[in-house]
Amino acid sequence: MRLLALALLAVLAAPVWAADDTPKLTFGQPVPLSRRPVLLRPLGFEVDLRYGLVGSGPTRFINDIRFAPLDWLELRSSLGPYPDSLIVRLAFGELTSLGTFSVDAGLFRLDLGLRLNPDERDAVKGIIAGNVGGGIAYDRTLGRVFRVHGKARIQQRYSTDDGFSQTVAMAALYGDVDFAQYFGCTVGLGYGQLVAGKVHDLSVDFDEIGRTGFSTMIDQETDRSATLMLGMTYARTESFDVDVFATTRYWPDPGMLFGAGLRWRL
Repeated sequence: MRLLALALLAVLAAPVWAADDTPKLTFGQPVPLSRRPVLLRPLGFEVDLRYGLVGSGPTRFINDIRFAPLDWLELRSSLGPYPDSLIVRLAFGELTSLGTFSVDAGLFRLDLGLRLNPDERDAVKGIIAGNVGGGIAYDRTLGRVFRVHGKARIQQRYSTDDGFSQTVAMAALYGDVDFAQYFGCTVGLGYGQLVAGKVHDLSVDFDEIGRTGFSTMIDQETDRSATLMLGMTYARTESFDVDVFATTRYWPDPGMLFGAGLRWRL
């Protein structure tokens, strides 16, 4: 409750600029969190790294490589260590008017490996598995320093072994608050659940594209997760962000994940 009260106070008392103003930024100045476009600028390039290191469950590491050939189209991949994903993302609308709708779909992760069956009567089986899926999101800037972000996603894991498939869905609602042009805070709620099959991935990471933290904490031990996420973003220049986040799972089993991330843009 204290976090929500601080966020509301910032909305009312921190007049960075009027809602209908376009920020007047000189070259190299950071764009405040509530005014950042959903997609990168045309021909923009970004590398994101996020590491959830301290807390409950497995260590979580996410990296994103984003490129925007057009102002309404973005392509995204990751290295694990080879290029193991390809996602297409589209966005329409203006943040400060009716908001921006975005959709994405594609291959979220390609997993090439071997499964060692504990039953010695079974031979070692080669596994080729891929997580495919998509989602829809909505972003809108409200007032002077506040932004709302909502999303829903679904991912389906396919495998050469039918017993290794899984379907997982999630939804989340976030609020971003600008305390200064170079410093912002994110508070949100997330929920994820296994829909079909069994959780076979060590952890199911619904990536926060261009954002901080993790939405849920679904893993092989917990097939559903209701979470509260708090993140802070510090951006002293236009091209570099530092993120710190804490994701707390309050249902069904208590858990917490602390971490940090970096974002670098051209």
